[in-house]
Amino acid sequence: MPMTWLGLYGMADVNAGTAATAQSLGAALLTYAIVSFVARDAQESIARKAIVIGFCLTQFIGGVVLAMAAISGVMSPLAWMGVFMYWLMAVGYAYFWLIKKD
Repeated sequence: MPMTWLGLYGMADVNAGTAATAQSLGAALLTYAIVSFVARDAQESIARKAIVIGFCLTQFIGGVVLAMAAISGVMSPLAWMGVFMYWLMAVGYAYFWLIKKD
């Protein structure tokens, strides 16, 4: 499955190591979804703030890494859609981290 998706992003030289890395990223994203689901009704706390800060920074850094790959030509221009999605999520988490107060 990773081979197909990575091919869409212009990564033709996909080997087993690249596929394993992509699957590891998928596992991390699934973990974020589970943590978000379990913490969805959490009251204002240090733990909830830590989750939001961690997710915000993860999304921002992921966008930077993907942008660097797009700029360097490692990935096709389709990668910019991923950059947009990463940074859109980072802005959303930053809103809950820095602006919205309970």
